[in-house]
Amino acid sequence: MTSSDGDMFDCSVEFPPGWVDVTDESPRTDDDPIIEARYYSETGRRLANLEIDSYGEEGVLRPSPDAVLPLVLDWSNADITGEPEVTHPELPAGPAMRVQATMRVKRMFGLRRKRAAFVKYVVYPPDMENLVVVTVEWEAIARTEEIVRLVEEVVQAMSLTPLAADAEGSE
Repeated sequence: MTSSDGDMFDCSVEFPPGWVDVTDESPRTDDDPIIEARYYSETGRRLANLEIDSYGEEGVLRPSPDAVLPLVLDWSNADITGEPEVTHPELPAGPAMRVQATMRVKRMFGLRRKRAAFVKYVVYPPDMENLVVVTVEWEAIARTEEIVRLVEEVVQAMSLTPLAADAEGSE
């Protein structure tokens, strides 16, 4: 699957079995992720949501992992529970910061909270100004190990290719 963020780069991902690409093929807005996918169990139950997006402005330096970490942990509808696991893997798409944690998500109307988990990879692709962020959320806590393993397969298979612009700045 290939998609692009505006006119800046192509993002290609090979999804393992169980993942369904649900990326909207209509023209993107700034709020739309580059790629969206869902992971389903053998019985057809949705277990995880994946989004790949990019952030950055031309001419603005990318923030460091230390500056990005508080943003990764700031969820408008959830509170992080426990200590997040933070690592710095080297991915084929570039160096990354990986954050995994559990959270309590507010339900509609603020009634009760449900337990969920997430893993985010903030990728710093070489030769690009943008950050590429892979976010996966799930509620099936008992299947965390399986989901994390599958997400690892996705990020290892993700490739980012900067697009060359012509002399007038368009493709």
